[in-house]
Amino acid sequence: MQTLAHLLQGALHRHGIKKQVTATVVVAKANEILMVLAVGPLAEDVRAVVYKNDELVLACKHAAASFDTAHLLPSLKAELEGVFPSHTFAHIVVRIAPHEWYDGGVTSNK
Repeated sequence: MQTLAHLLQGALHRHGIKKQVTATVVVAKANEILMVLAVGPLAEDVRAVVYKNDELVLACKHAAASFDTAHLLPSLKAELEGVFPSHTFAHIVVRIAPHEWYDGGVTSNK
């Protein structure tokens, strides 16, 4: 008898959505980790938005948040590699992207 995990893996692979589902899970976990690592106002001004081709993209609301996020990157990478040992996080890119909070973007980190 096949396990549920095996059945899900097969369905994801069969329908060609494994990469998209994996990316969604990685981004969600990165945001959970960021909520622990980022303290004070920074927690509301940075979030993971994309994981593709071994690159995680973080969006910051403004330049100051981008600057403050730099010291979190080694810890974030280590945590993600611990949770997802079969994935590579070659680059974590920080971008100033205030549109992620407005005009249909993410409205809350909670």
